[in-house]
Amino acid sequence: MDTSFKYIAMCLDSEKIVTGHIWEEGDYYCNLDNCEIGIVKDATKIRINHVWLPKQDQLQCLATQQERSNEPKSFCGFYLYCDFCKWLLHHVDESNQNPFYFYSEINHNSMEQIWLSYVMYKCYKKTWNGKEWKTVREG
Repeated sequence: MDTSFKYIAMCLDSEKIVTGHIWEEGDYYCNLDNCEIGIVKDATKIRINHVWLPKQDQLQCLATQQERSNEPKSFCGFYLYCDFCKWLLHHVDESNQNPFYFYSEINHNSMEQIWLSYVMYKCYKKTWNGKEWKTVREG
């Protein structure tokens, strides 16, 4: 699970994702008052200063909910991974030979960072520039 400062910043700035989250036992969070990372044991004790840090499986669920929600779950999973691979290959810098190095020169260091980038792009047409999510201009 990614608990890096970069991932926390990415989550903090992705308010459309983190504000709609319903807290559950086992969720990861960052307490913004003291930068401590915690795991939810009692969802009723979550405070406004806690930022949700979605795990990879939670990000995949978010992407699946947005894409083809009327299809059977097995098809959604297959479609999700095909679309994710297509998106990832489009953003890989082939000259660098590093699958985590993107054209935007943002080096994603975890699968959570990559999946969050995918969800933000697919759902909100935003990319991470190293400091904040920016809207992508199509065409």
